[in-house]
Amino acid sequence: MAIRHARAGQPQCASLSRDERDRIGSELHDGVAQVLAGVSLLVSSVAARLPPDTEPLRDELARIQQLLTQSIESCRSLAHAVTPSVTGPTGSSAERPGDSDAAEPFGSATRE
Repeated sequence: MAIRHARAGQPQCASLSRDERDRIGSELHDGVAQVLAGVSLLVSSVAARLPPDTEPLRDELARIQQLLTQSIESCRSLAHAVTPSVTGPTGSSAERPGDSDAAEPFGSATRE
């Protein structure tokens, strides 16, 4: 009798587990990764406004940008590993417009 009740609860437990994975995956992709992308844009904005004679500071900002890019990629990789619902219909990344631009290091763009 106890085994029957335990087995009857298995689909519900599996569903809760899947729901929790989906929630975590979405939070990583749509939450943490997006915040990091926003910080990346702010770093780019600050770097673009620096006077030309601030090369040491530019170098530090470039390193911060690299770390942000790595963190964004890690969050997205974790999100994709946790739940396939974060990927597109063909299993490819469900990139949003501007996602890849936000992760680009500011040094790769031409300076004005």
